[in-house]
Amino acid sequence: MGVGPPRGGYSPALVAENNGRPVNGVLTYRFVASPPGTAQETGSERARTVTAAATISEITLEQVARIVVAGEGNSRSVNR
Repeated sequence: MGVGPPRGGYSPALVAENNGRPVNGVLTYRFVASPPGTAQETGSERARTVTAAATISEITLEQVARIVVAGEGNSRSVNR
């Protein structure tokens, strides 16, 4: 999930870095969403929240010690 400054963002996605292959045990994604086509006023956090997901195969997951999701202004990670 991500919260953008304007409401109306759409088509959120997790874009895999390195062709979806872990590097030194780290699997990295960029969280992206398309901005609204016209200027939108800032709404509540709920109105500005978008959600994306990615499927990770068991074979890839066996090689992963950490997953990182990077947004425009920050990143989050989880260790296995």
